[in-house]
Amino acid sequence: MKKINSERLKEIGVSHNSEIKKRVIIKSHEYNNLQIFSKVIFQPKQSSSPHTHDDMIEVFFVLSGKGIFHSKDKEIVVEKDDCISIPAAEKHWQSNLFSKPWELLYFGIRE
Repeated sequence: MKKINSERLKEIGVSHNSEIKKRVIIKSHEYNNLQIFSKVIFQPKQSSSPHTHDDMIEVFFVLSGKGIFHSKDKEIVVEKDDCISIPAAEKHWQSNLFSKPWELLYFGIRE
């Protein structure tokens, strides 16, 4: 797992208008083959079951709330504007142990 806070990334101009700023979370050469892009909401006390994706990397961006990403040897608390990536075949699960909904955007990239 890798955690990035998008607010801490350097702003750069987009190629078609340098006055429009972006923060690059994942560079174009890092992953290929987008498999899925979705929005999900975990209500308080909801969690997924432990699982793996043998051929897919998952990337999650927190829109609101706070939650926990788990793997066999890590627990990472994430909140608004955090981004976390999970490599293919890494066993993981997510949980919202907090009192407010946790809203995420996520996408999968086939390896």
